[in-house]
Amino acid sequence: MSRPALPARRLAPPNGVPRPGKCSGNFYVRGATYHREGNAKTVDAKIAVNYSQLKRPSQFNFIYKANDDQIARAQGKIADLLKDQLALLARRQKHEDDQSRLWATLAWEQVKDQEIEYRPLYRFALKPEAGLESADLRPMVLFVRTAAAVASDGVESITVSQGGTFTAGEHRMAAAYAALQKSLADVPGGEGLKPEHAKDLQLLKSLCKELAEQCKVTADDYANALDRDQAREDSSKLEFRGQLQQSLTRFTSEFATLADGVSQTAREWAVEEIRGTPSPDVVPPSPPVEARGHDVSASAGVTPPLHGPADDSGAAITIVTPDPVKILELKAGEPRLYDSKPLRTIESFDSNLSGWKFTSIPQRIVNSYEIIINSDGTLYVFGNPGKSKAAPAEAIFGEEAKLWQSADGAIQGVNVKWCYKRHVSKGERISLKGFEMQLAAKSIEKR
Repeated sequence: MSRPALPARRLAPPNGVPRPGKCSGNFYVRGATYHREGNAKTVDAKIAVNYSQLKRPSQFNFIYKANDDQIARAQGKIADLLKDQLALLARRQKHEDDQSRLWATLAWEQVKDQEIEYRPLYRFALKPEAGLESADLRPMVLFVRTAAAVASDGVESITVSQGGTFTAGEHRMAAAYAALQKSLADVPGGEGLKPEHAKDLQLLKSLCKELAEQCKVTADDYANALDRDQAREDSSKLEFRGQLQQSLTRFTSEFATLADGVSQTAREWAVEEIRGTPSPDVVPPSPPVEARGHDVSASAGVTPPLHGPADDSGAAITIVTPDPVKILELKAGEPRLYDSKPLRTIESFDSNLSGWKFTSIPQRIVNSYEIIINSDGTLYVFGNPGKSKAAPAEAIFGEEAKLWQSADGAIQGVNVKWCYKRHVSKGERISLKGFEMQLAAKSIEKR
């Protein structure tokens, strides 16, 4: 006796709306049917042609929202940690800059305290009656005056640029020693100097050479410390900073030894000055030379190139920022605020900035940048003052405002209210923070 066929069992509820407790198939297919016929050995499964995926059950929304909230909290903590790290790095760098500035100031103030420019030997012309002795001592006197000027000018310019000050001193002293060698070689009949006087002269010349080389060591120690700081090699950086402090101290002691030696030699050689007649020898100013990895410092009467060359050769920089910044090519039409509606774009810019890069940012945020300078050149900063009607350099850059030059109109777009530029040098580290603040440089990398 055969068993009657069982009626077809419908698994999907009407309208395809899943009920709680059903299997996953109910969530993803419509019109699925399951037939059992005969003795259950034959199975006929049919799926409606209008197959479609159903929406995710509303019960899952709480799970996904919890996951999204957790991700957002984690990203916020990461951003806060990065900001704290940037703040700590900037604070450490400022303290290190203040420390090295203090070392240089203390060393050079000791040189200034000797008041070389008021001593008769270094102030007045020498009497020619001493003959060869007077002619040979004259270049030594000028060299000592130049070294004193390097220290005096350095005290003033160290607040503008430490690397530039050390490098300017190096070049001035190297030029002074080269002039000393030439002057001694040009003294007529120099070989007729008394043997004991010739020995004294050689000793003074060696002291001059050591002092000139000490200025080179100082500049190298500072540059090496900056390079190690950029490479995050703290132990090596601290070693070079220690050497920097020692080299500045040695400059002071070697200067005192040389100045006293020249004065004592003048007395022993009976070389006297002509009171009331100023020395005809003029201390040369700081030469306009390019610093090795640093900006050229200001010295007396010489204006440093704070804002870069006329051709605006761009700098190469690396930025560290917690903000979602994009690096784009500086072109008209590129999004300046990439999430703004309507879209805010770069509308125009100076032709000499063609091929540069800029930072594209979200709107209405305060941007923070730690900028590492990889090559000398010009750096542009532009943005929106926010609620303020104006954004003077002092409000944006603080104590470093004097290093920045207005460049309004160089980069234009809706709500670009200010633009500044600055000449920067390899090894520098700059911290900036401001509302909708953007950067432009020849090359920009993001770490």
